[in-house]
Amino acid sequence: QVSTIQLDFNLPERFKLEYIAADGSHQRPVMIHRALFGSIERFFAILLEHYAGAFPAWLAPVQVTGVPVADEFAPHLQKLISDLEENMVR
Repeated sequence: QVSTIQLDFNLPERFKLEYIAADGSHQRPVMIHRALFGSIERFFAILLEHYAGAFPAWLAPVQVTGVPVADEFAPHLQKLISDLEENMVR
């Protein structure tokens, strides 16, 4: 279950909501709630199940990590990091 639609009869009563019907009588409305993804936990559970734990790069807060294997490679790595950041890679 992902999205939900709920008919709420209690909140209109609690807030004393009314409308005037076509016949002039005062009527209590029904409130409709919707949640497209339900809870955030449910949304992540669906992603976890769909991707079987192998999440796509767009979902990762850190997409790339660079570690120079020697000091001489640090300037090249820094340039690579700058290029990636310019292209919206985190």
